[in-house]
Amino acid sequence: ALKASKENINLVNKKKVELLPFVTANTVGEYKDSSKKINYSKPSGDLGIGLNLDITKNTSIELALNPDFSQVEADVTQIDINSAYALLYPEKRPFFNRGTDLVKFSDGAFYSRSINNPIFTSKLLSQGKNTRIYFLSAIDKNSPYQIAGDDRSYFGEGNKSLINIFRFQRMLKNSSKIGLFSSSRYYKGGGYGNLFGLDGIFQFSKKWKLSFELFKNFNKEPVNDWIDTEDTFSNKTVKLDGEKFNGDAFYFQILRNTEHWLTLVEYKNISPGYRADVGFVVKNNRRWITLFQEYKNIINKKNIQFFGFGFKGDFLYNINNELKVISLDLISKTKVIGNTELTLTYDIDVFKNYEGKDYKMLPKIDVKLMSRTSEFFSIFSTMNVGKDIYYNDDLKNYPEGKDLTFYTLLSFQLNDNLNLSPSLRYSRLKKIDLDENYFTGYIVRLSGRYQFNKSLSVRLISEYNDFQKKLLVQPLFQWNPNPFTIFYVGGNQNALREEIGKDYGSLYMNTSQFFIKFQYLIKI
Repeated sequence: ALKASKENINLVNKKKVELLPFVTANTVGEYKDSSKKINYSKPSGDLGIGLNLDITKNTSIELALNPDFSQVEADVTQIDINSAYALLYPEKRPFFNRGTDLVKFSDGAFYSRSINNPIFTSKLLSQGKNTRIYFLSAIDKNSPYQIAGDDRSYFGEGNKSLINIFRFQRMLKNSSKIGLFSSSRYYKGGGYGNLFGLDGIFQFSKKWKLSFELFKNFNKEPVNDWIDTEDTFSNKTVKLDGEKFNGDAFYFQILRNTEHWLTLVEYKNISPGYRADVGFVVKNNRRWITLFQEYKNIINKKNIQFFGFGFKGDFLYNINNELKVISLDLISKTKVIGNTELTLTYDIDVFKNYEGKDYKMLPKIDVKLMSRTSEFFSIFSTMNVGKDIYYNDDLKNYPEGKDLTFYTLLSFQLNDNLNLSPSLRYSRLKKIDLDENYFTGYIVRLSGRYQFNKSLSVRLISEYNDFQKKLLVQPLFQWNPNPFTIFYVGGNQNALREEIGKDYGSLYMNTSQFFIKFQYLIKI
């Protein structure tokens, strides 16, 4: 036993040192109307390298020079034809996903996809027993520029910028924690956005939990034409003309959770000048109170495992204490045989003000179904029926309409190797008194993957967007023997329907791309 103890004392924790060189090549083709065919560019290539290094057993650093963070799987397109605000898409790039649980905020103060096309990036992650640290720096070639607003958001594509993210979190007793956060973005040619934050979670007992987030931003706009609008906020212009401003945001939530009851009170206060240049904040100028009460009962019987019902009320004012929204929800949930969950929500906007126009009694019914009857089949489906506003009305009358939206995603695991996942999104807004639509359309998608073994697979994604009359086909061959060594051969094929007057004819290939990527893990 003494000999074994001495051997344990001499054990050395080997630090990880990994190099990740990569090479890519691609060719892009565009449709030329004069030649009626796709003309491809000369193949081009690129090189880059990454470094993963363990500084201590709790601290690691990742560096990437000229990284290739392009996604090899197209985003599942969301329907935005009647959205007044930008839509959030999930992060799929492994570099940014690792460790990001530390920088997740209800506020959206950090959004890694706002780092769009970096030419250099580094990330330090330290996770000790009582403290956690996250530090990220990047130089972005193409910087998204997003501005939050009261009734809509604004978006533009900026130039090169320098980004720094710092996060510190201290662990306290009883799973409580408190943290600091800062982000900065400095744009080439002038302009910046700095954000500072303090947040905490306090678990007083098994039943009671309090959390808060407090942020303050200091901004100077670039002088540029990235956003074209004459809108204003707090006596300042939305367009980028070099103005300086600042803002703040405060989020507070208290929650009580028992065996049968869940009670939540939430308060948000966001000033008109609040922005997060490395985040995803699309709404400001609001004071928002949410009250939520739910009863739940876990039965675990043969035919029913769970049921619950609840009430939610949202009361929204702007900073001038002008009423914007009163929304009431009645919610029921149940989990039944076949591992099936059903949620039914009756949501009524008792009052809503949009762009200075008042609306009353806008009801909507939302039905959600999740079911995994076996390991071979699952379904997720949601449907909304009711009244909504036509937000993207060119005449800015913003009329009411009869809304119907529908989404279904199926997953078939046909055998150990083959998976198929078809999905359908549909949206329609119909005029109240006429048999006409403000808009109608759908997006249908099919994703298929065949896994030859643990490291070798082929995948095919196809998606048709009826709103844009566009077909996407994305094949991919992938060899992935470990999380960092990868070999891709794939492409992106885009086709459009030919516009003939008010009608559309057959599809024609619009753009085409083929690419190869090889990245190899070298352990030192």
